Amino acid sequence: MVHLAVRDLVVDFPAVEPGSYSLKMAALSLFGIGHGRVRPRTIRALDHVSFDLRPGERLGLYGPNGAGKSTLLRSLAGIYPPAGGTIERRGKVSTLLGLAAGTISEMSAEANIRLLLRIDGAVPERDLVDEIWAFTGIDDGFRHLPLRSFSAGMRMRLLFSVATRVTADILLLDEWLSVADSAFSDKAEGRLAEFVDQAKIMVFASHNRKMLAERATRIAILEGGKIVRYETPDDFAAATEAARRAKG
Repeated sequence: MVHLAVRDLVVDFPAVEPGSYSLKMAALSLFGIGHGRVRPRTIRALDHVSFDLRPGERLGLYGPNGAGKSTLLRSLAGIYPPAGGTIERRGKVSTLLGLAAGTISEMSAEANIRLLLRIDGAVPERDLVDEIWAFTGIDDGFRHLPLRSFSAGMRMRLLFSVATRVTADILLLDEWLSVADSAFSDKAEGRLAEFVDQAKIMVFASHNRKMLAERATRIAILEGGKIVRYETPDDFAAATEAARRAKG
């Protein structure tokens, strides 16, 4: 059964004094690489976070910038290693944490599609690659050009089209993605909604209180790297409305 369990998760980041110890060496030391002669000072980004999610649950993450929302999502994705605690994932995990992740600018657009599909555990068959390219709406003349030649909007189209094509059991989403290109946005929003609905478990971060109340089954409030409380969607929506009325 699909399951996501987090137990006392702790994540630390290196804090480096200018000129005394390089950021690269500090980061390598956290992964156990290097000579180990210097131990960097660390900042606690997540402090004993725990939760348990089953199919049908949508956990929303809410809090100010720096509260730990994005760090938690990247830890769940396996990008940041825990300094303590455990993460148990059962099921295929897909992430929408930053659409540039995993691409190589010198490779062609099609080669990047194939690369991203392999990273996501999918077989880059011709029909699938053709379907993804067709969804982008980009002229075929760009298909075999290096990704570095693409505008920001074109790159967004391509990466979004790949990221939302493979169905996930567990979906990790940082902010509710919007595609800036107005000519692409309508079908992108429809694709994203379908992609989200197919996931059995979702963890997503947002500053949009209305969207959190509508999409989450419960909402975790983060402050200083800790989950300080959970709120139901109804309670969260009521607090949002009360704050709006207080402002006049």
